This record gives sequence, C-alpha cells and structure tokens, in this order.
Amino acid sequence: MDIHIERTATATCHALIRHLLDTMNARPEKTFCLAFSGGDSLLPLFDIWANEYGGQTPWERMRIYWTDERCVPVSDSDSNYGTLCRLLLDKVDFPLEHIYPMSDLLSPKREASRYARVVAATVPQVAGVPVFDIVLLGLESDGHVASIYAGQERLLALREWYAPCINPYTGQKCVTATGPQLLAAGRLLLLAVGRSRRTAVSDVLRSGDVTPAAYIAHHASGASLFADRSAYGE
Repeated sequence: MDIHIERTATATCHALIRHLLDTMNARPEKTFCLAFSGGDSLLPLFDIWANEYGGQTPWERMRIYWTDERCVPVSDSDSNYGTLCRLLLDKVDFPLEHIYPMSDLLSPKREASRYARVVAATVPQVAGVPVFDIVLLGLESDGHVASIYAGQERLLALREWYAPCINPYTGQKCVTATGPQLLAAGRLLLLAVGRSRRTAVSDVLRSGDVTPAAYIAHHASGASLFADRSAYGE
C-alpha cells in the first residue's frame, strides 16, 4: 500500500486530488470510470476540488458511479448522489449523461440488481468483473467501508457486485458494492483526516483484517492511503 501523510486535512485533500489528476493526465487518451463512496470523509475533498481544481480537471474524460447509496430521494441531505452534485458536479462543467446514480425508486434488492447491470454495461470488465479505474473511499471512524459495517463481513465475499444492506446505527436501508467489486478496482484511494479516524487508520496500517476497511485495504492490489497527521498519529 502506498502511504501519503500530510500535515493538515486540507493538504491531504490537495495531495489526493493532485494524485488523481496526475493519474488521468498520464493517460490523455483514456476515459476513466470513477466510483465514490458516501459518508462524511470525502466532503472536504469535494469542496476543494470544485473551487480550486475545477478548471484543471478533464471532466469530459470521467464517468461517475457510486460504491454505495442510502435509499432516500436525491433531494434528501443523506443522498450521496445529491451531496456530490451539490458540492462538486453542479459547480463544474460536468456532462450529465456521464453520471450513473443509484435510484430510490426500487427496493434495495432490486436496485442492487439494476445498478449491477448498469455497471456491467458501461464499465470495462476483466475476467467478467467490471473494473473501475479509480475508487475513492472515505475511511470512517468505525472502520466501515462503502456501506459495509462490522458484523456484515459476509458482504466482503458476496458473489454479487452490489447488495442491499442496513446501517446498523440508524436502521437506514442502503445499497453497497461488495468486497469483490471494490477489490477489482485499478486504483483504490482511501482518505482519512481528523483525529477521530486514528483508530481506523491504525487498524489499516498496523493490524490484521479487523474491520471491513482494513480488509479491503490489505487485499486491494492498488491501494493508496492519504491521511493527515491527526489521523495517522505518531
């Protein structure tokens, strides 16, 4: 795993965005499929991206997907799709036809199946598995990844690419990418900022597969961790 430690949360977000843009700029002929996770960890990154890198990003060569979504309308503040639009996509010149959101109109089980078909039809595959070029995951304080929480480890090995799940804290219904789908990514970028993420970062760097995030980080072939000093610790 590549490890990038910056002094502040802002510097960490800048480093991740520059890394992503460098990856894209190294392949100017390529269209990149990116999947974003939900949660709070990526919110500062979206704001910095929109306001400081909007003009430097080749939006026309990006296709946007999600690793997980809460089963709420896009107008709801809990919508991962709605949040990314409000903080980033609505502020830049991004082609709407290149956004592939999950829908709240179906049951979680049916939406998981529908979204898997969308991904299969639009994302290049390797050995029969859709491979996102880049997956951005926020590392949350409890060590969950996408919407796979402790106690839901079966989702880390589930054959289906997407599955229904429930947030154990709120009871909220969600749809999440499963472990095999996340591990298939070409590049897996983990963002962890703030002292509240210190235990989760320690689990990733210094422990076994004790959390879903640690499992994914340890088994992904192209994982990079971007953390600030508060999250990394001494």
